[in-house]
Amino acid sequence: MQMCDTNPNILRWGSEEFRVKYFHPIKQKVCEYIPDFIIKYQNSKGEVLTEVIEIKPAKQSGLVRGNLSTYDKVQLVINNAKWTAAKALCDNAGIKFRVVTDHDMFPSRKKNLK
Repeated sequence: MQMCDTNPNILRWGSEEFRVKYFHPIKQKVCEYIPDFIIKYQNSKGEVLTEVIEIKPAKQSGLVRGNLSTYDKVQLVINNAKWTAAKALCDNAGIKFRVVTDHDMFPSRKKNLK
């Protein structure tokens, strides 16, 4: 958030500003998901772009190999349903959807990656 406030290329940002309807695979019903951030920025080519960013632990994003807890396996299934719906919504609006993990934010902590 501090980076968003101080980076001159970020034109606007917000946290938890909109909802995405998705089908929850465990509850077997339509639920709402609230992405973490939406950021509007100007890239190095001068283009103005908008991205929706979700922040999750790598073990709940499908990037980690090995034994996952039952909780993390369930979260991965639910997250995939959320992200599929969010990506479709973003694609229709010309917005990029991206998942950022702890491994992206803290690369020195990477381990057990595929």
